[in-house]
Amino acid sequence: MSASQITVLPVDNGDSIMIEHDGCVVITDLNYRKDSQDDDEDCYDIGEDIRDACFNAHDEYACDVFVLTHPDKDHHGGFEDLFYVGDPSKWKSLKTELLVKELWVSEYMDDSSRSTDASKFLFDEVARRKKLSGGSDGDKDGNRIKILASDGEDTEGSLGDKSNLEWLLLAPTQEEADIESEDSSNDSSLVIRWNAKVDGSDNLVLLGGDSGVDIWERIWEDHENDTAPITWQFLVAPHHCSRSSMARKDVESEKYDYSDDALKALGEIDGNGFITSSSNKVVNAKPNPPSFEAKNKYLKILHKSKSDGEKRFFCTGSHKNGKPAPVVFKFTSGGITTKMVTSSAAVIGSNSLTSEASTYGQE
Repeated sequence: MSASQITVLPVDNGDSIMIEHDGCVVITDLNYRKDSQDDDEDCYDIGEDIRDACFNAHDEYACDVFVLTHPDKDHHGGFEDLFYVGDPSKWKSLKTELLVKELWVSEYMDDSSRSTDASKFLFDEVARRKKLSGGSDGDKDGNRIKILASDGEDTEGSLGDKSNLEWLLLAPTQEEADIESEDSSNDSSLVIRWNAKVDGSDNLVLLGGDSGVDIWERIWEDHENDTAPITWQFLVAPHHCSRSSMARKDVESEKYDYSDDALKALGEIDGNGFITSSSNKVVNAKPNPPSFEAKNKYLKILHKSKSDGEKRFFCTGSHKNGKPAPVVFKFTSGGITTKMVTSSAAVIGSNSLTSEASTYGQE
């Protein structure tokens, strides 16, 4: 039986996030280091986790959806080493090559002039799949593609055997995705709120790539009168716990001016939720990200509930006795839950995590 969970994999300052639910495997971004397979390398080998999840769900090495939030290398690194690219009729279910049945990208990826040497193969794959769209070949596993904008036609839907994995696109708009190629592609990031339903109960997950403060301010403007679409029980801190998602840097003073609206958009926590930083260990020192200041802002969001917010902040870079390890949360009929089995004292202060289950919504 396939799992029902979300896993944030340890990839330093990068994103590799797996949702497994209702017979589906959805992977958001990738920062796969092939060298991690070597025994003498320190970095965690995420490849085995991804292969196992795909095979357990389908008895073949394929994921249902790969969501590329934006084409920065720390979000697609090692894609060609782990996933198959090209005509799926030539693919075999090999452990070394996983098939992406459906690829999701923002409209930023619809312009090949924005490609770099590192991302050209992905832009080419987007163009290949787009060319097939509308025909019978375009509906085949390995050819399907969604090119998304939050003000476009395709902004929500469901996946899974019983349509119990729902998704809602919050960003980018077409204008936000129309970034000049020489600028950062961060604000073209897909921002998606997922809902993994279990026995009719919600398990709300918010993933935002490297989206910046302008995006979160716009999201708040759109949803301040109805915050249900931006509510979450589990949040992956955007841009690896960077201040840039919630503040602007003053050029002269080099200090950060925090945006109330961006913090409101990021702060719509439902009950006693969880936040994970997909990053190196969070420390009060340079370089940033991850930012110690940003972490403290997230702790204030977690402290909105009555439970101890510091025990609900995790970091992939220090999750296992100060070492990198996956952070895993289960989807249940009672909400999102995790078994806390290691110490993250370097991230959350002196609090040790226990072997007791911690559940969303408990007092």
